[in-house]
Amino acid sequence: MYKFDKFPQEEIKYISDNALLKKEDNYVTISVVLTNKRLILLDYPSGVNNYEETLRVGRGADYLRKKEPILIINIEDIVDITDNKYTLKDSNYFYLKDDELKKNL
Repeated sequence: MYKFDKFPQEEIKYISDNALLKKEDNYVTISVVLTNKRLILLDYPSGVNNYEETLRVGRGADYLRKKEPILIINIEDIVDITDNKYTLKDSNYFYLKDDELKKNL
């Protein structure tokens, strides 16, 4: 399950739970949602400063964990995609492996 707000007139074009985001020297598996307006990267929240997650682990509560946005990017802010490097307007960049995502952008 995912936890994010969809804007009016926003259509989901692609969803994947198998994207690989580079963190330091390793790749971690995350989820991506591509709409006609945004690219949303999602992952499970960490237990740090997260009351629901702490409660779930500490008391054994059984609730459905939801992936939450870790990065939301407007589509027009992506200026270049070379190999797995996504460069943004402000010169920031990130590495993301998902061939189907690139085809849908």
